[in-house]
Amino acid sequence: MLSRLLLALTTRRPRAWELVETGLNGLAADLAREGWQVRFAGPRWDFVWTREWQTPHACRILVLPDPGQGGPCPLGEPER
Repeated sequence: MLSRLLLALTTRRPRAWELVETGLNGLAADLAREGWQVRFAGPRWDFVWTREWQTPHACRILVLPDPGQGGPCPLGEPER
């Protein structure tokens, strides 16, 4: 229970424009149809949730690095 609270406090929902900008809008829509959600985490917490994957998996959450905090764009740099 504590780990689920920590997951909620250390991740955030991506804004719609961030999904479009990073190219994740299609993936997020596909995951939502399956009952999953995409959330962003800062660099340190992304590392933690990558290692402790059981909690996000049980909550049906895909944790990705936050591109707004210096995390890599998950699908590469968007075309400008």
